[in-house]
Amino acid sequence: MNIKMDLFDLLGLYARAGVNIASQLSSRIVQGFQQVFVIDDALKYNYFRDKGIAHAKSRRYRQAMTLLEQLYEIDPEDAEVALYLGVSLMKTGQREEGLKLLEKASAAFPDNTRIATILTLAYSQDEDYAKALPLLKRMADADPEDAQLHYRLGEAAHKTGNNKLAMEALNRACELNQRDRKSANLLGRIYEAEGMADEAAEQFKRVADLEAAQAE
Repeated sequence: MNIKMDLFDLLGLYARAGVNIASQLSSRIVQGFQQVFVIDDALKYNYFRDKGIAHAKSRRYRQAMTLLEQLYEIDPEDAEVALYLGVSLMKTGQREEGLKLLEKASAAFPDNTRIATILTLAYSQDEDYAKALPLLKRMADADPEDAQLHYRLGEAAHKTGNNKLAMEALNRACELNQRDRKSANLLGRIYEAEGMADEAAEQFKRVADLEAAQAE
């Protein structure tokens, strides 16, 4: 495995391998250890994988990309590497490339909810609800107890003109979270648009009651 390493990376690898050379800090001595101890590719991969993901989690996206791009070339089937590389690309001004990578990863790992979540949030930011909708539907079917997820499904369905699905999702969100003003308000507006005046009035009253209770 040909990943660029500095002295500290080498020390970290040996520490992970259980070889204590912390006191041997000169390059000459470390090179001598390299000749004696062999670190296998799996250990190297996991070391740099953990390091790259840690950079991304700490919002050091450019540093993360330096490692994760190399790892993705080695193993494009690593869902975690694909996820954090996609996020890092989007966070460093390469949004289109990041989205394409995440879309590819989502197709390869349809059950990975974190990849799907990042994708749907990105689609929603772009107001591309048509792309977000099937992912949100799949996620809501897999997690029927998540009120926020049902709200997002309802919003995407409404934005794409599928008010029947929107009403189903938003009613479910309101059932799961009795204090959810956002879902009740959107549901009321959809009922109103559909000419369902009584149902709309019920939701708007619910919103008003929740706001009054919060103000007390």
